[in-house]
Amino acid sequence: MYNLWVKFLFLLLFLPAVSYAEINSAAFFYGNKVPVSKLCAYGSVVIDPDSDFKPKEYCNTLSKPLAYVSLGEVRKGVGYEKEIKKDWVMGSNPAWHNNKVMDQTKIGWQNYFIKQLIVPLWDAGYRGFFLDTLDSYTLSVKDPSQQKKQIAGMVKIIKEIKHRYPEAEIIVNRGFQLLPYIHEDVNAVVIESLYNGWHQDKKAYKKTSKKVQDYLFGEIAKIKQWKLPIIIIDFLPPKKRKQAPILAKKIKSHGLIPWVTNNSLSAIYISNLKQVSRNILIVFSNKNNLPIQLNPDILYIGTILEYMGYVPKYINLADSKSSLTNESSNNYAGVIFHIFEQSPKNKYIFNWALGKISENMPVVFMDSFAIPITSKQLSSLGVYVSMEWQHFSEQIFN
Repeated sequence: MYNLWVKFLFLLLFLPAVSYAEINSAAFFYGNKVPVSKLCAYGSVVIDPDSDFKPKEYCNTLSKPLAYVSLGEVRKGVGYEKEIKKDWVMGSNPAWHNNKVMDQTKIGWQNYFIKQLIVPLWDAGYRGFFLDTLDSYTLSVKDPSQQKKQIAGMVKIIKEIKHRYPEAEIIVNRGFQLLPYIHEDVNAVVIESLYNGWHQDKKAYKKTSKKVQDYLFGEIAKIKQWKLPIIIIDFLPPKKRKQAPILAKKIKSHGLIPWVTNNSLSAIYISNLKQVSRNILIVFSNKNNLPIQLNPDILYIGTILEYMGYVPKYINLADSKSSLTNESSNNYAGVIFHIFEQSPKNKYIFNWALGKISENMPVVFMDSFAIPITSKQLSSLGVYVSMEWQHFSEQIFN
């Protein structure tokens, strides 16, 4: 009965910590060397699959890795470029290295995109897709009736992705003309350069004109009617990266999710999104000299935490080399104490825990409070015991 109450208390105190993570945030990184530890705190992380990133070894279950995939174009020099058939191509994008602009009406291209691009990425461990270049068809097709056919082709592809992988997170870059048909199939919309952009044709950073801003805010209003999250990617040169927090705050003030980076999306600028620690400190005391992973006292605690997306760190106070005094609160999202021995000599442990609680850190005691607890000490934890409960508990637990 006692252990049941302790387990219930563990769930009651620590499950809210899961929602503390920034699940409504997004990061985009297209560099070859992916800084995984810096990206773990974001709910959705878009990565270039050609990088060194290994999605199956990603840091936790609370941050979802998404693969960047270009639907409207085939990038010049990409690994599968030689497999693209000529009749699938209807033009090129001179501003972006003459990338091939794909004909979305071609069944061959539709099948290739799903089977040779999407399926392998899902099998590799990506759990979503960022679909880019959805407007590239306008470079080659000017007739409105023909444009509708291009839109229909992309809608078909996106719905097929969702059909195959219902749990996949799909984010689209703009694609305003497609949204009336796919808004129930996608999870978010990206809009680039709301305030500051990168102009590929001029190879220059440039502030977005008022006219373009007004147009984009008009589209934003339409998207909000579908209650889709909107991610804004704005661009600043490295020498102006200190302006990123101000810009991110401005974007967020409109109810939008900000990401501010450089022109190649290979830099993580400081933003106003708080990086949430995933580390949990587990404090125990056991003299059995077993390895951590075999210690019966804490065998399952770490497994549960890792499943929840946390990284446990263990301190065995029975080890003379271990100490609480050097542990900083800034390094942890919470602390779990699992100490069976109730002794007055452990008062320093209890007082240390009270200090962490005063700093608003979640603290869980399992099985005991490490000291012979009194009503006064319980009240310092915000726990008040009535005389009736004391009498009842003595009957149940003794």
